[in-house]
Order: sequence, then C-alpha cells, then structure tokens
Amino acid sequence: MALGRPHSNDFPEKYKESFELYRLTQPPMETPSTMSDQITAYLEWAITQKQQGFEKGQIISIGALAEGLGKSRNTAAKSVEKLVAKGMLARTKLKSPYEIVSDHPIFKDSSLVADEQISLTLKMDSESTFSDVRHLSFPNPADPFAAFLVEELSASSDTLIHEAVSQNWTRGEILYYLRVRSARRNEHATGYLAEVTFLNLLPEQAAAFLDRFTRLREQEVTRFSMYSVLEQCGLTDLRAGRTQVAVGSPPRFISQELEKIINGRTIEMDHYSQGKTMLKWSYALFKPDSNPMATFSVCFVRPDLLGVFIRKLDVELK
Repeated sequence: MALGRPHSNDFPEKYKESFELYRLTQPPMETPSTMSDQITAYLEWAITQKQQGFEKGQIISIGALAEGLGKSRNTAAKSVEKLVAKGMLARTKLKSPYEIVSDHPIFKDSSLVADEQISLTLKMDSESTFSDVRHLSFPNPADPFAAFLVEELSASSDTLIHEAVSQNWTRGEILYYLRVRSARRNEHATGYLAEVTFLNLLPEQAAAFLDRFTRLREQEVTRFSMYSVLEQCGLTDLRAGRTQVAVGSPPRFISQELEKIINGRTIEMDHYSQGKTMLKWSYALFKPDSNPMATFSVCFVRPDLLGVFIRKLDVELK
C-alpha cells in the first residue's frame, strides 16, 4: 500500500487535549504498566475512536507527542513503535512522521511478527539465480504449483498465515517465482537453498513488481532483497512472520523447474535432483493492511552447507 503525503501538520495540543479526555473517560489499566505502555494504549484508543487529528491518513510526530504529553522523545518513540508493530502506523522513510494507516490493530498479537527485516540477502554474500515471474490462477487443478501452495499453506502453524488464507489466498491470480542460492565450495558453485515465493498483490503493485523484477533479472543482478523491490512497489514497512522449520524434500516438478532456471550454469544441484531430505522453511511477509499477507515462501535448505543462529525459539507440539 503506497503511503501518500501526510494530510496535515502535527501539533502538541492535539495530544494534550485528547490525552486528558482519555484519562477522564477510560478506566485505568488493570495491570502495572510502563509509561510507554500507557501512551500506546492512549494512542490506540484515540485512533480507534477516530478522535480529531487521529483519523486514517493523519500523522503522528514523535516531537509533538513528547511535547504534548510532557514526556521524553525516547518514551514517545517506544510507544509509537508498539503501534507500528500492530500495523496501525507506518512511515515512508527514516525520520519522516508516522502516518495512521489503520484504525484497528492488524496484528493483534504483535509478537508474531518480527521487529526488523530478516533477510539472508543482507547477511550473506552469495549469488542467486531467478526464474521469470509466473502467474498462478485459481482454480486450476492442472497446475502443480497451485496444489503445492494450498498444501504448504495448510501445513503452516502460523496463526497469521491461516487468517490470510481464509481471506484471499486460494482464489484469483497470484504471482510466483523460483530462486536458487549458491555458494562457492572448492571453487565450484553449489546450491544450498531453493525457494518458491508466491505474491498476492494489488494489480498496480503486481505490475510494478513484475516490471522491476524483470529488469533486475535481465540485467543479471544476482543479489537483491525482496524487501527493497517490494518497497519500490509501494509496499512499505513489511514485517516477517515466524519462520516455521520442518524437514522435507522438494517435489519432483520443483526439482525439474530448478534445473531449467539454472540453464546450463555450473551449479551442483545433486541434493535437489535426487530428492534428498533437507530442512524446509516456510514464512510470510505482512503489510499494515486489511489483507496483510503479501508473500509466502517455501525454502528447501541444505543444513550441511548453511548454519543459521537463532536467538529466540518458539516450540509447539503438533
């Protein structure tokens, strides 16, 4: 969703007056809370109640908020970021004012989305080989990628993914592409990660993505992040959901497609062509919108070649 120019300037009096009304009309928080929690609760109330100056499209300025409430900029910033994590606020670039993009929390449990962008491209210096962008139309029982997408979405344990599936992920037209990541081992390129990414975008966003992605591929750019490409299509402030890790091997039709996109390049892909068991990662990127899931990816990863360190671990028994 493209964010336009903020509709008005911000001013401290907006916060001073509405905060006083909030304290007079709302019951105190039941559990002890920090000042930033209290300010977050106040801002969420003001936005959901559509108080004057807090309507969708209006801005939230850290400086004006801090001055209006008589609090530090640090406390104000922490309060605002909690609403960014819920998908109610976003901003187009660093140091610009925040804009109200939703009058209700898109991510009710903000712990289910990441606080920062998670990207292997930004962490590793390795090349990628991309397929072209393809179109998947539902219903199409003859297309194996349609059945693969439905199966993988159903297998996910991510609550946010299941909410998105019930909205708009098994009908209409969806874009997808394949990618092979490779690294040098003993002077030979070896594939260590194969990925299928599906994208459910608005028509104008899909057209912009197709144009940008195609030009990068034609220019043989081998290292770019999907975050940067999607941001140029108007999808700002994307948040990653939880990555689910399982084991599995790519279906035969995916292995065959991987061989096609390599197209004669000397990349060793025996693990994939032989259907060996690997780690299987699935994850989604979400935007602050009424239909928040923008992408869904499934990756098959060689754990003998790639090690990933994780600080936080969610474990669930099925």
